[in-house]
Amino acid sequence: MRKTTVKEVKKWMKTLEENRYKKTYNSDCRRVSWLVNNNLSEDYEAMPISMKKKWSKAAYGRERQLAKEFVKHLRNEAKLRESIRKIVGGLINEQKLLKEGRDTLIKKQTVKTPFGNLKFEVWEIMSGPGQSSMLSFDIEFNGTNIQDTTIEGKSGGMAEVRHQMRAKKVKFK
Repeated sequence: MRKTTVKEVKKWMKTLEENRYKKTYNSDCRRVSWLVNNNLSEDYEAMPISMKKKWSKAAYGRERQLAKEFVKHLRNEAKLRESIRKIVGGLINEQKLLKEGRDTLIKKQTVKTPFGNLKFEVWEIMSGPGQSSMLSFDIEFNGTNIQDTTIEGKSGGMAEVRHQMRAKKVKFK
């Protein structure tokens, strides 16, 4: 575990309810960070002279309690970071998979006719590298898909055309 800085402790102490309306002193933050960095040591003689309290019978109970709370805070923060890392890693892997098989809209056009709206869409359907590519033509009339045409082929090779009429009769307005 890396060393805890006084700045981190001070920032954390400002978020505590007990310090909401009072000043957080740097000397308290220094003692808490020393306790955290020295594994909550009870050997106060090893504490630097500048951090020791002036009164010889002074107890460090409050600082010890704050140090324990800060260690809990660090553990929770580490767990949260790990779970976020897993979620983001999963999303990145998902994006890589989507990029390999992503569909791209090439052209979209709507033509208004006296009978209704005719909508054309041309999609390029990408597969993995070295695999065949596809073009898909979708035609809608008044919100009803009436025709799907798919052209599939590899570069430099023959193309296969699949054509399917969706609606047998088209109703005019």
